[in-house]
Amino acid sequence: MSHLENAGYRLLSFKYTPSKPTRDDVQQAEQQAGQDDDTAGSSAAAAKAEAEAEGETEAEAEGETEAEAETELPSLAPLMAALSEVEDTERTRQQGNKAESNPDKDDNNSKKPPASSPASVSPPPTHTTPQYAEFHCFCDLPAEIRIKIWHLTFLPRAVELHPTRPNYSAVHDDPGRQPMWQSGCSNPAALSVCAESRELALEHFRIPFPLAAITADQAEPTPFSRYAGDTSTYNFSGISVNGKARILHRVLHVSPAQDTVALLGQDSDFMKLSQLMKAFREADPLGMGIDRLALSVRGWGYGGSATMMKSLGRTILKDLEQLTLFMYGERSPPPEWRAKGATLDEESLEQFRKTGNRCDLITCEGGNAWYAYRVWSGGKGRQFWDTDGRILRVGKNEMQIMDLIFEDGW
Repeated sequence: MSHLENAGYRLLSFKYTPSKPTRDDVQQAEQQAGQDDDTAGSSAAAAKAEAEAEGETEAEAEGETEAEAETELPSLAPLMAALSEVEDTERTRQQGNKAESNPDKDDNNSKKPPASSPASVSPPPTHTTPQYAEFHCFCDLPAEIRIKIWHLTFLPRAVELHPTRPNYSAVHDDPGRQPMWQSGCSNPAALSVCAESRELALEHFRIPFPLAAITADQAEPTPFSRYAGDTSTYNFSGISVNGKARILHRVLHVSPAQDTVALLGQDSDFMKLSQLMKAFREADPLGMGIDRLALSVRGWGYGGSATMMKSLGRTILKDLEQLTLFMYGERSPPPEWRAKGATLDEESLEQFRKTGNRCDLITCEGGNAWYAYRVWSGGKGRQFWDTDGRILRVGKNEMQIMDLIFEDGW
């Protein structure tokens, strides 16, 4: 307990001395003694008391100083400092023992800061999940799990259709049927992965809608992996320039319940619209056709458009689940988006197989079409809202106003 490095020594090795009597106590004691001592004279007693009082004054001053120093309890600050010194001393001794046992280690190890220093605190180890580009055990999964995974890839899409040019040839199984539509959208990737995924995808995207034929400038045109089906029916390339090209056609697989068919740049050609809805019903194995249709606002800005739309909602569009008007007003997709699917360059085709083409319907608010929407809804399109601010109901639900964008993806 007397060792100076012992932390408790500083707390327990203090002295406590009782305070000495004051002057009043001394006088009272002397008076009591004077009364008891009958033989002492009054003058001698007074002189003795005065001398003792003076001596007591000096002793009291010294005693008070010693009492203050000896009776005051020490604070906890020295204790904390002592504990820190003891810990550092013990740590230094342990590090010295390690250095003696491992003399070949670098001298820099002995210069590390103590554990109490923030620099010596190492961050906790982080556990990162490894990322794998391929999952080789997919075929070993139970069939029920594989089927669920394939169905998770069947997301709702927006597929664009745009009118063909006059020089496009009419080559289909039925020579009397004139194809009128072409699309740059990719078919679902599940159609080209394996036999299992293709079977499930054909059940979901059950409508194989035939598209217009496009000529190719090769005797054996390069196939497009994005189109499912036989090579002679799903390939297309650029327009023929040598007169020796084969004429091909393709199909676009559509899910009638989830996919939205977007018609680009169509005026109010009700005959074409009626024929298109009929073509989808004929291509559907169940004979039901599509549930979701999107039209450009390009053809619905004249006077009486709302009245005509109400008429269509009671006739050819009465079975629609959702009708959408989008702000994109061009008759064809953007050139840079469309050109990716019409190139003959093998490098471009390889890159296209990785990206694909897709469309999306997004809200106008906050996008590039917001200003166009405000102008149209406050002007020519105001007729589609009633006085209560409710938009026109077409088919089974109220129509929507959105924007159509073109991007990479499947």
